[in-house]
Amino acid sequence: MLGHWKGEWFWEDGTLYNSDDIYIESWVRNGRFRGKGMLPTRTYAIEGEVYTTRVMTLSYRTVDFPQSAYVGVACLTFNIDGDKLTGYWSGRAENEKLTGGKTNWHRISG
Repeated sequence: MLGHWKGEWFWEDGTLYNSDDIYIESWVRNGRFRGKGMLPTRTYAIEGEVYTTRVMTLSYRTVDFPQSAYVGVACLTFNIDGDKLTGYWSGRAENEKLTGGKTNWHRISG
């Protein structure tokens, strides 16, 4: 789980919203973790939890919150090899509307 992931975030209609680099940096305790996501124009903090059922939940918010209030949640499931995640996100996006869609992650390193 720790390491570098590449994430793709899609709008509800299936078009690509963002592709970012995600770094899961540390375990907090009992399956809880912290990390960050990075885009060319912003960075966001991530906190989440991994469950024994191969499910991961997380919340995120921009590091300059509340100046730019991009916040949200996601729920993803690991594949059997643990190197891919698929799921859904919901949050406040660049268009300043509450929205969401599918998200796919794959491990780069770690």
